[in-house]
Formats: sequence, C-alpha cells, structure tokens
Amino acid sequence: MFDYNSKYIDIYNDPILGKYATHLASFAKKESKIVSNDLNPWPEKESIDCLNFISILSSENKLVYKEFNKDSSFLLLKQSKPSKLAIVVAGGGYGCVCTLPEALPVAVALYKQGFSALTFDYGVKDKAIYALNDLSTLISFLEKNERELNIVISDYMVIGFSAGAHLVGSLGSSNLGYVQSGLPKPGLLVLSYPVITMLEPHCHIGTRNNLLGLSPTLEEKEKYSLELHVDNDYPNTFIWVCKDDNVVDSSNSCLMDEALKKNNVIHDFVVYPSNVHGFGIARNTVASSWMERMLGFYFDKCRK
Repeated sequence: MFDYNSKYIDIYNDPILGKYATHLASFAKKESKIVSNDLNPWPEKESIDCLNFISILSSENKLVYKEFNKDSSFLLLKQSKPSKLAIVVAGGGYGCVCTLPEALPVAVALYKQGFSALTFDYGVKDKAIYALNDLSTLISFLEKNERELNIVISDYMVIGFSAGAHLVGSLGSSNLGYVQSGLPKPGLLVLSYPVITMLEPHCHIGTRNNLLGLSPTLEEKEKYSLELHVDNDYPNTFIWVCKDDNVVDSSNSCLMDEALKKNNVIHDFVVYPSNVHGFGIARNTVASSWMERMLGFYFDKCRK
C-alpha cells in the first residue's frame, strides 16, 4: 500500500505497479516524495489513493497497458462491459508528461462514473513534434480493438491539461486533426487551462520552445496556433481556466472561445476566480465543479 510517506521510487519497485512506473511518473525525481506538502496545486494526496485503487484493478486484471514506442504508451482502466471512452492527457509543457498527479485522478474518477478511461503518454522535448502522431496512433489502435478492450469509440472524449490540452485541441484542428488522419470524430474535446497559441503576445514560450525549437518561423508558429485552425467541423469543446492563471495566460482560452464562436462550434467556456495553473481534478478547490459541469455538457450536447 502507498501512503503519504511513499516516494516515486516505490512505484518503480512495486511488484504490481512497477511495470507502469515510467508511464505514471517519469516526470519526477525517483527519490522525491509523492506528497511533497508544498504549495503545488496538483492533487498529490489523491495520487496516493489512485495508486492504491489501480493496484486493486491490476490484481483483478482490469488494467491494460501498451507501449507503442519508448515515448508513447497508454494505461486503460477497463470496464467489465462495453463503455464510453475517455482519454486523459496530462500536461508538462511538452517537456514531460505529469500523468500521476494530473491525469490519473481524472481517469479514476471517470472510471468510477462508468467510463473506460485511460491515461496517455506521448513524445516530449525533441520528440514533441511527433506527439500528435502518437495520439493518432493511439486512437487508431483503440478503434481497431474496440471489442477486445470493452470500449465504445463513438462519441469518445479526449481531455487535455495545459500543453496536453494543446495536443488534444490539435486533434480537432482543420489542418492537422482527425480528418487528415482518418480518425473518428471525437464527441468532446476538453481543454483544461490550455496552451492554444504559438504567437506573441500570449504564447507560453517554454511550451513553444519544446514543440517548435528556439527559432520557429512565422509559418511554423501559425501552423500550431489552434485558434487559426477552427472550422465548423471542429468537435464539441469544453474549456475551463482560472482567470489569472500564473503560468499560461488565460487569453489563450479566450482566443479559442472566440474561434469556436466564430465557427458556430458547440462549446462551453468556464472561468474560475483564481491564479492557479495545474489544478488537475481540482477537488476541494475553487474549480471543483469543472468535471460535473463537463459531464453535464457531454451527456446533454455531445452524445448521439
């Protein structure tokens, strides 16, 4: 059992979860405590509960893990009957993927709501430019193995956080998205405190540097600025952000909201009164209502 004194190295050494450790915790120093008791808004204590929960699922053969390559993998919390699919994509500025604190608690919560939910690891740093290809490979695999995995691909949702939300938003883009890749249209894209634009003055420079390098051309910046590639085939979208986000300018979310309005895309946009970036599941915070509101939007607007 994991507890508040556990370290990341304990995941690597765990007889059950060790095989998933790189997927869950490659972003962290192994000797660091999982619950650091600092002011980090990530739900670190929830991470402990989630590790213990998926340990039980693993013992019941309800976890499916697959590596596509050394940079890309998924961990599926498998239902006992065919269920709607939720893909959860953590952020990390395209420099790492913070799956354990940011994505896993959301996947566990959705699993408990009856979804087949998975966390997804993708290429970062010098492989970040291939991250969308990694995501496309995942969705293609899931579509082909729908019955075996007990998932229902129709109306699937993809939830992204920060740079992970940029990746998720790219899946809907008119120049690089699901249409170009021959993938089924998502029922819902969830953009949580997202990076949207690669253009000044609202661009998050660290994310752009990891994705496009230190000296991208204007053409490259425009290619990956999501607000420039929205059309009326863009999937239904739910955006949430803190008004005074102290890492990624909330103007990113506003740019996407305006682009979706302009193209008559069904969407919801929620702004919370805080300056925090990285809330994740956000339980017991000012943003704690986001998941309930998102699920209400999904069941009301996004299912056929």
